[in-house]
Amino acid sequence: MKKILSLILGSIVAITLSASVAYSAANQVRVAFFLEWALPNQEDKVKNTFDDALGVPVKWTNFATGGEMTEAM
Repeated sequence: MKKILSLILGSIVAITLSASVAYSAANQVRVAFFLEWALPNQEDKVKNTFDDALGVPVKWTNFATGGEMTEAM
């Protein structure tokens, strides 16, 4: 009886957690990059490849200086 009750309670907790994770999923992803470094993903950025792959809009933000990039890390 205790095993069945534990299984039921564990299932309820798992369902609750997965529902809360699904509800709190991101509706946008922000990607920051440094303008001075040319990266091969810039073509994919223009083609919205990342938006399609992730299923949410990707907002691209650039760092104006290396100091801003270091501060973000």
